Amino acid sequence: MHLRIGLSAGEPVTEDGDLFGSAVQLAARLCSYAQSDDILVTDMIYSASPHELYDINDAGNISPKGFEGEIPVYRLQWASS
Repeated sequence: MHLRIGLSAGEPVTEDGDLFGSAVQLAARLCSYAQSDDILVTDMIYSASPHELYDINDAGNISPKGFEGEIPVYRLQWASS
């Protein structure tokens, strides 16, 4: 199985058991930019991550639909088994 994962941080809005809001929207947009087996994270996740435990590299900037300006994105390196 191959996955594409997008991680962002923020306060979601909960309604009838579903999650909404800009953090959820941005995570979904990151998934659309990810390649197979990619984990893309926002600057906030990058800043909060212990870099000695994870190999996180700059993946450039994206201009996701529904967001103003460019957003820095980072790629979390991982190995599937």
